[in-house]
Amino acid sequence: ETAGNKAEAARRLGITRYALYRTLRRLDIDLDEADAGVRGLRTAAAVN
Repeated sequence: ETAGNKAEAARRLGITRYALYRTLRRLDIDLDEADAGVRGLRTAAAVN
């Protein structure tokens, strides 16, 4: 893998994360609440 490929992958990841962040803000979901929700789902999945 070349440095160019890594830079491109990082750029795409950054765009993806930015788009996700914008979507969450548009839905008025706090990122901390979303993270807590994911942890809650993982905990529930582990228990069941």
